[in-house]
Amino acid sequence: MVKNVFIIIPTYNEAENVAPLLEQIHTLSTSLPEYHIDILVADDSSPDGTAELVLSLAQRFGNVHLLSGPKEGMGAAYIRAISAVANSCHVIITMDADLSHPPLMIPQFLEKIDEGYDVVIGSRYIEGGGTPGWSLTRQLISYFANAMARSIAGLYSVHDCTSSYRAIRTSLLRKISLESLSTKGYAFATASLWEYVHKNAKIYEIPLIFHDRTKGATKLQYSDMIEYFFNCFRLRLKSLTRNTTER
Repeated sequence: MVKNVFIIIPTYNEAENVAPLLEQIHTLSTSLPEYHIDILVADDSSPDGTAELVLSLAQRFGNVHLLSGPKEGMGAAYIRAISAVANSCHVIITMDADLSHPPLMIPQFLEKIDEGYDVVIGSRYIEGGGTPGWSLTRQLISYFANAMARSIAGLYSVHDCTSSYRAIRTSLLRKISLESLSTKGYAFATASLWEYVHKNAKIYEIPLIFHDRTKGATKLQYSDMIEYFFNCFRLRLKSLTRNTTER
């Protein structure tokens, strides 16, 4: 049986990166006949022509699709896109648009899902993973973000809680109310991971060498950091409430 896969890519002003990324994924998808792979770009009304480039590629490649929406943040874009396709595929893969997530890892994600895992994470913080070229400031921000996710939000079993390069079985996603995650920005990564953990999902991490973008600008804002900080404490409270209810 051919398995349906949707790769979801949120974008905002990624005109310099989106075409080569979609071309790489499309070429890879033709080498995986056991899967029908569609690519859904969730664009936040980019003013730089990202959506127009995606539509042009959609005319060349039948498996490229565009879902436009307001600029509300990465998490909001993921929720919008996942909600649109979760009932029409077996697996969803989420990834960044800036070429920092190598498409060549996609077969590894799908292999682990086929082995029975519910969530597969591209991890920078296990053996074989890494972040070459990162500044000390970038390393410290990522280190403390992951430390907070584990120690405060309670995601002790995962090494890389903030990686958005993931494959998720849609039967798991359909058990979760994405709209109730209360996140619009980068905190979506930990908020959704908390739900997977508390649904007793089988989670596996594969090594990711994360090369930072060479074109375009990062979308991380101070507002995202603030949301992330408070979201970790919200998840801690949610865990405590859940534990009290289950007693």
